[in-house]
Amino acid sequence: MKLISLLALLAFQIKNRKLKDQNISEAAIGWHISHTLLVINNVVNTLIASNPDDYVKTENRIRENVLNRKEIKRGVAKSPKAVNPGTETKKHQIKYLLDQAKVNSVKLKLIPKKAHFTHLTMGMLNKKEAIKFLKIHTKHHLKIIKEIERADSNR
Repeated sequence: MKLISLLALLAFQIKNRKLKDQNISEAAIGWHISHTLLVINNVVNTLIASNPDDYVKTENRIRENVLNRKEIKRGVAKSPKAVNPGTETKKHQIKYLLDQAKVNSVKLKLIPKKAHFTHLTMGMLNKKEAIKFLKIHTKHHLKIIKEIERADSNR
């Protein structure tokens, strides 16, 4: 699935931004949407700012595991401050982040193959790996969002 399609799925969930279920996640749906959009925007901006000549391919078991399994285990990682939207997620803030992410998803096509960003645990990812990570990460949060939405509809 393309990143732009995943963004559409996130946009559809904005209406549910206040839904929360402590049994599934400490955060409301709005936090998951905002966090995911912050990650996309930060990664794309880092890719753009990177110097492709500085890219070095290294082995990293965590990166290989995540990219090959196409899955992020729940509850294993804490989100860094830069991509933690806090507890209050307002509709206009989410829409602003979404608009930025849509523009950034188009910018991805223009970025060199050896553009890169460094993830805290997965190390340096090139453009192709970064895009794959963004899709996996977005699907991870969409899955949590769906579970919260399902739990709410069963109440």
